[in-house]
Amino acid sequence: NVVDRKLFGANVSGRQIAGEILRLKTNIVTFRRAMLGHRTIIDRLVQYGGHDLNLPAYQRYVNELREFNSEIWNLLESQKESIYALDETNESLLNLRTNEVMRTLTVISVITLPPTLITTLFTIRASGTPFVDLYGGFWIILVVTLLVAAVLAYVFRRKGWL
Repeated sequence: NVVDRKLFGANVSGRQIAGEILRLKTNIVTFRRAMLGHRTIIDRLVQYGGHDLNLPAYQRYVNELREFNSEIWNLLESQKESIYALDETNESLLNLRTNEVMRTLTVISVITLPPTLITTLFTIRASGTPFVDLYGGFWIILVVTLLVAAVLAYVFRRKGWL
């Protein structure tokens, strides 16, 4: 379908897709509103025009008008269902993208939280804080912090989260 390729092409942004879907929905609603008026006019013509107009002479034309109106209405109904299905698909794709971003941010925050906690604890200047007064204490704390981050990254990679 041309609409599908246009909406979900490789170089189309989420905003463009949403704008195009909104435009299509608006067009369908406008056409349906117009066709509903046509349907009402044709029905009233048949209902009230029988005594003023010679409808049997025009019955074939009236029937064709009703048939065309019905075909157009069915086409618009089909287009409405299609665009709503495309909208739901777009919504699902956006949710998947959002979930991927949230998962990535969560993994990053979980990997950085323990090292941050470790370094924060060692910045407390209290008596008896280990490694603070040792020669090379900075490097010991740095290695422990990086080791914790590496272990967490390894665990997340093994579980397929990273």
